[in-house]
Amino acid sequence: MGRRARHAANRWVIYLAPGDGHHEDKNICSSARELVRPRNDRRTSCAEILVDIRPKSPATTIAMHVEKLFVGGLGYCGSRIAEAIHDAYPSAIISGTVRSKERRDALMDGASRPSWLTGSAHVLDLDDKYAGLSSDGIADLQSSTVVVQTVAPIADFDRDPLLALHGDALESSEALQYVAYLSSTGVYGDYGGDWVAEESELRCVDAKSKARVVAEQEWCKLEPANDDDSSAGPRVDCFRCGGIYGPGRGPLFSSIS
Repeated sequence: MGRRARHAANRWVIYLAPGDGHHEDKNICSSARELVRPRNDRRTSCAEILVDIRPKSPATTIAMHVEKLFVGGLGYCGSRIAEAIHDAYPSAIISGTVRSKERRDALMDGASRPSWLTGSAHVLDLDDKYAGLSSDGIADLQSSTVVVQTVAPIADFDRDPLLALHGDALESSEALQYVAYLSSTGVYGDYGGDWVAEESELRCVDAKSKARVVAEQEWCKLEPANDDDSSAGPRVDCFRCGGIYGPGRGPLFSSIS
């Protein structure tokens, strides 16, 4: 990828308090420019923060309207983000990826199709041939004004799958205005209970978290080096999330089972 990332990329730390292992939309979140908020501050949800995010510097202000959204991973987080953005931008065309034909067919079925899925669900092949998206999926990705990536780095030397397989389509997109990458607070590593803020050193040592750091860096390369050159590429924000577990998942359930 040819574009050079700004050093002052906009990132957010999102802290989700551990609970019963099943977080609905109301999660505990905080801006990275603040200290992590206390457990009883149920201010907003991850999806709501994403919908409400606005550039804080006049130099990076963009007139963004979500005309076409592409969500990498229409799973536990991705589907809730898609629903929240649909509520905020009802006219937006929303598409995204799933891992299997069965999941795609279930989402696209007329009787059970969610109201927020106004576009198409595409299979992201990361198992059989590691071929990624079909030509229709690539076309939807390349024509989207906003991309939200929730899929963790897997396969291909732990690179981000959308960038590894379809980086050229993203790089050459003339429509893309904004990218939100859902990363992990695991990139900070072990701080022994101390506070962590956006500027904290990344001390992770495990392979999965290191792959997240690389993915953040690669996504940020899509952003123009010059703040004033908004026409050269999208704004990129990395959301570092923690404690997101679907029903029946997480460390507690793993230890029980």
